[in-house]
Amino acid sequence: MVISRAQCRAARALLEWTQDRLAETASVSKKTVVDFEAGKRTPYDRTIADIGRAFEAAGIQFIPENGGGAGVRFRERQGSGQNNPDPRRSGVAHSADPCASPKPSV
Repeated sequence: MVISRAQCRAARALLEWTQDRLAETASVSKKTVVDFEAGKRTPYDRTIADIGRAFEAAGIQFIPENGGGAGVRFRERQGSGQNNPDPRRSGVAHSADPCASPKPSV
């Protein structure tokens, strides 16, 4: 799958990664990341693949163009269920803002 520059920026935002962190994790130069995200150049296919693997290893899933637009999201946790509950489904209301406090239970 080809990752767009917008998907790259969005994935970094979800992970709260800097361009430096992505470059280090993907073993590419920071200039490559900066130029790619700014639309100044398109990296080699293998470089895009290295960036994609770094994001996927960190839990990101790339969503292809499917009529609703391409995107990114956190991948569903493996093995979540009754014996290994997903803390995101703990019954506590969470805001879309990761810095917001949860709403108190009544």
